[in-house]
Amino acid sequence: MTKYILHGGMTSLQNENNDNFFRAFINSDKIETIFILNYFAKPDEKTLELFEEDKKRIQSLHKSIKINFVLAEPNYLTEQLQSADGMYMRGGDTRLLKEKLSLTYNLKYLFANKTIAGSSAGVNVLTKYYWSDTYNTLNNGLDIINIKAYCHYKNNDEKDIATLLKHKENIPLIVLPECEWTIIEG
Repeated sequence: MTKYILHGGMTSLQNENNDNFFRAFINSDKIETIFILNYFAKPDEKTLELFEEDKKRIQSLHKSIKINFVLAEPNYLTEQLQSADGMYMRGGDTRLLKEKLSLTYNLKYLFANKTIAGSSAGVNVLTKYYWSDTYNTLNNGLDIINIKAYCHYKNNDEKDIATLLKHKENIPLIVLPECEWTIIEG
């Protein structure tokens, strides 16, 4: 079964909720795992810095597991996913992430029986529709999960949420404040 772990944004903050998110996407029943860290939503010059930062943080929360971290590469993502147990997509620019992920065919098939974690932009690309707080627009995701998503939720966002709810078909809506997350299995 595929496990999607969806985070509302701001994983860079040091707090218990974010630590629990990072704990949730590594299978603690394994002694060793291969996990892809994806920074397609970030400028290329930030990738290596973020990769090292996240590796250190995730490994510190899983001291008893050997985690083989793989840096996602757009031209090799198919092969990387075939041998990995899962992937984490850090937030940033959803359009950039979507563009780079679109180079990989059959993503839903490649995600099967893996843990796929996403924060903000990483959530948006997985959905059918999402609200972009960056561009203040309603957009199409890659339709991997048949839901609508609203990340970075704040109390004054009700008008945007109502617009998203009314958009096209009636499918579930996930509303995620920053540092909060949920799991969808399917």
